[in-house]
Amino acid sequence: MKRWPWCLVLCVFALCALAEGPAADLGPKFDVKELAEGVWLFQEISPWECNHVVLATEKGLVLVDPGGAPAIARALRRAVKARLGRGDFAYVIDHHHHWGHTWGNASFPEAVVIGHTDCVPLMEAEAEAVDAKIALFKRLAGEADAKLRRSDASSAVLQSLRIEMEHYRRVAESLAEEGFSVRPPDLTFSDRMTLRLGDLTLELTFIGPGHSETDTVIFIPEHRILLMGCFFLERNHVPAFAVQPELDVDRWLAVFDPLLQWNRPVRMAVPGQHGLWTAGKLQQWRDYIAETWEAVKAQEKDGKPLAEAQENIPVPQVVLDLREEGVSRETLDAFHRRNVQAFWRQLKDPADRTIIRMMREQGTEAGVKLYAEMLDNHRDELMFDEQVLNAVGYQILGRQETAEAVAFFELNVKAFPDSWNVYDSLAEAYMVSGNREKAVEYYRKSLEMNPDNVNGRNMLERLEAPLPEKE
Repeated sequence: MKRWPWCLVLCVFALCALAEGPAADLGPKFDVKELAEGVWLFQEISPWECNHVVLATEKGLVLVDPGGAPAIARALRRAVKARLGRGDFAYVIDHHHHWGHTWGNASFPEAVVIGHTDCVPLMEAEAEAVDAKIALFKRLAGEADAKLRRSDASSAVLQSLRIEMEHYRRVAESLAEEGFSVRPPDLTFSDRMTLRLGDLTLELTFIGPGHSETDTVIFIPEHRILLMGCFFLERNHVPAFAVQPELDVDRWLAVFDPLLQWNRPVRMAVPGQHGLWTAGKLQQWRDYIAETWEAVKAQEKDGKPLAEAQENIPVPQVVLDLREEGVSRETLDAFHRRNVQAFWRQLKDPADRTIIRMMREQGTEAGVKLYAEMLDNHRDELMFDEQVLNAVGYQILGRQETAEAVAFFELNVKAFPDSWNVYDSLAEAYMVSGNREKAVEYYRKSLEMNPDNVNGRNMLERLEAPLPEKE
């Protein structure tokens, strides 16, 4: 038997590692299921449980959702090759622009990337936050590792913590790879697009802002499967959908209604994350949206204030049924009230809409000044939405404009002095800015108002821990 020199063997292994990416990262594993002929679901085994759908067509493979980091995309390529025996990716489709579902685009250089036209500028803007994402996931990986080391829990919990730690570490290392870049879509559409692939057809429709500004659903008429992206994003069994400040509820219904009522209606719905939906479940939540929207419009027409409208519109049965999944009644009441408020604000002139527009046109500092002026002079004329304004503050913080973020959260405290959450957010902004003393002050204030604020308690423990001695 011929023996290979060890140096040659090591060179071969090194070349294989380079082909697989830095450190030959094997990435996450996937649960694989064939939903219909030529339609495959690769569900990521990670804290995110992202659903990557691969369509094996006559004109090549089509991937919906390439993942949020190169390591995830590489692992997905290997899994597809292993299961389907082919790797001829012709198209990658972004069902919305968020980085966690699109930063794997560049790992498919041979494919045409498709997405809504607004994905391009929004992804380019998110690309500026790569370093912030790396820092975030390094911190999350460290926290998960610390929990793992001190945990004496069951093996199932330990395994979950291990998966969480490895996933966060993988994302951080992967985004820090030399040559990593964010690749926006090559081919875009603003309303609808039909992709004819020989044996399969994909009908892409912009559903309107909900989870993001670019939410797209994809219908496969041959199998009556609807890929919903993250429009309904289930958090602990609660399907949040009214997240954006500006919503288009009428458009949502105009998109869902034909899909549910045609002579070939949806048979199965695939969300961007977590478990599959039946057509019946989709119909129930479509009906919840429609009925809540009509009830809100009726209350507003009758001149009722928001607080009264929230009391007058009862929590419907489809929401209450989530108690069977272990969701508390308090959580469900809050979910429904937030939806009523989100719909209500579409009929009003919310302050944040003007503030966001000012920030886009003249910069963050101008938006902060406008917010202050509105609070001082137009408090009774405009609608100030705590949840949305807090989200705007986090967008500023995510852009690493820490001074502006602190100023914005200070205004939120002024606008909502009885909310523990705004104090918690202000504390976080001070912590990021490096002002430890102020961060401690406002985390303490938040905990005084809400002793059950677990995040505040954890952050306060970390901030009040002795600083390591300098060598």
